[in-house]
Amino acid sequence: MRLALLLGLIGVIAVGLVLRGGSSVDGTRAAADAKRRAALVPRVRLTSDTRAELTRELRISQIEKNGQLGVYVQPVEGGPAYAYGPLQSGRTWSVIKVPLVVAYLKWRADANGVRDGSRVLTALDRNEIEQTIRDSDNRAARQLYDHMAMRFGLSGADRRIEEVFDSAGETGITIPKTGLHAFGTTTWRLSD
Repeated sequence: MRLALLLGLIGVIAVGLVLRGGSSVDGTRAAADAKRRAALVPRVRLTSDTRAELTRELRISQIEKNGQLGVYVQPVEGGPAYAYGPLQSGRTWSVIKVPLVVAYLKWRADANGVRDGSRVLTALDRNEIEQTIRDSDNRAARQLYDHMAMRFGLSGADRRIEEVFDSAGETGITIPKTGLHAFGTTTWRLSD
């Protein structure tokens, strides 16, 4: 169970570290921050033993929770992916929040002529991003989306999120145009 939680938290930790790392002023501090962040990211390899342990823990969790579960892990170092559970696609209410934050940060960077959008965030922006990621706060995510929609319109805000997927090489994900909350109704395969 701890391994599954660890793998799930890596994305949240990475975004939190990006937000915290955005405040460094000079190159020396930025290099030190990068080294510190690298030391914090655990090095978990998906060996056959790790896969067996993960499968065992997920089976127990699925039985205890009596619900559908789906996990997909693609090792960064290469090798075969690990997939578990019948739930391999679904609505993105929580997982769309990371691409939403990335789109928001890219917009702020572009609007201010800087490479790192986290350097130009207001205290309110930073708070909304932290709540969106740390707490999976739908209201905070909605605020970020609304800020982009006020500037670019609903289809423009959707397009900015789709561009995050495109730049990552995933061109098959499109946000349905079904109203104000469309960004959360996108269907996303875990393997994406």
